[in-house]
Amino acid sequence: MTDEDLLQIATEFRQGVLGDHSSEMTCAMVSWPLAGLLHSLYGVDCECVESDLGHCNHIWIRLADG
Repeated sequence: MTDEDLLQIATEFRQGVLGDHSSEMTCAMVSWPLAGLLHSLYGVDCECVESDLGHCNHIWIRLADG
């Protein structure tokens, strides 16, 4: 799978979850299920990473290949 493929899948998934709403404070809502989808359906080796930003936590997907 190419980077462009991953970007298209992630973009369409985010649009499907959020629609026209802002992505502010929704990183967990998008990242956890998207990581599961990428791994189980597409075989993409990835994990969710969480960081404490002080006022809130931020979650993102880290791909095994960087």
